[in-house]
Amino acid sequence: MRVKSFLRGLLGSVLPKALIKVTPTDTQKIVAVLLTLPIASDARDNILSLANDSLSGKQKADLVVSKALPALVSLIADKGMEVPAGDVEDIARELVQTLYNQVASPRAALLARVLLPLFGVE
Repeated sequence: MRVKSFLRGLLGSVLPKALIKVTPTDTQKIVAVLLTLPIASDARDNILSLANDSLSGKQKADLVVSKALPALVSLIADKGMEVPAGDVEDIARELVQTLYNQVASPRAALLARVLLPLFGVE
């Protein structure tokens, strides 16, 4: 009897059916890093402060991005790199969208938790 067959018989359904390798993009990686820094807390607070505002979703996002963008440029400058705001705007938008999905869109967060196991990701 082969080891793999033995283990499968012994452990049954405990073994994963397939191993999925999730490979985030570089943008997703830097956003994940930013989520651990004060810039994320500030953006989260801005999102929550606009929750009951009469602005459209796009207007709210644009407002939060406009506040996060200078902070991001400054953070990058503190690391020794000068970049124009336009070059990092997409990263700021991704940060804001990610935070929105976490704090202001319970449907997105719930759906993500349900979908991940369907694709073999915990």
